[in-house]
Amino acid sequence: MSHAPKLPASAQRAASEDQDAGGLISTVSKLLVLYAVYVFISGWAFLDYYYRYYGVDTRWLDLTTYDILIKGFTVLFTGGWLLWPLYVVLITLLLIAERKLQNRIWSVLVITITLLAILLAVYIVSRRAGERIAQADKGDSTTLPSIIFRLRSSKLQYHGKLLGFRSGVYFVHGVALVPGQNSSSADTSGSSSDLELSMIRAEDITDISVIEHQ
Repeated sequence: MSHAPKLPASAQRAASEDQDAGGLISTVSKLLVLYAVYVFISGWAFLDYYYRYYGVDTRWLDLTTYDILIKGFTVLFTGGWLLWPLYVVLITLLLIAERKLQNRIWSVLVITITLLAILLAVYIVSRRAGERIAQADKGDSTTLPSIIFRLRSSKLQYHGKLLGFRSGVYFVHGVALVPGQNSSSADTSGSSSDLELSMIRAEDITDISVIEHQ
């Protein structure tokens, strides 16, 4: 009876190392894919509740997947501190499930419920972070840049806080006349500083200056 030739010990170790490396790469790839899903949910929840606080529907902004993923990552450093332990638990759980647990019904059920619970927690934390930063940006400690512009129709100069620019539209909070102007020749009923938000088309204004928040 013939036997297959036995590989040298060094070849066996090399094969084992290659197999472990392949398994590690596969595990990391799975982690990154799942992490991207959680980051997307985090970014969407943050942006949705941030802009909703100003009365802006996020559908008006035509946000891209890239925008949402970037915000989902940066929220970790801008108010979403509770996301750190959630992501640590997520990664630890997946590593344990990959290496230690067997594919039994009870283990799959427990992991699924835990992942859904973490997803819900990520959504809630990100939502609250968005609302909290929106509240701060409406107050004296705002991080929004200032914008100064002139209406083409009246030539009057206005200022406010720039919330964003999307699809040729400026979203400006707290639009008001720059002091010291003669406004008697124009209708200024909409220029009160009590105005929450103005959506101004780019073609309707000129002499635009944006002053970065310091």
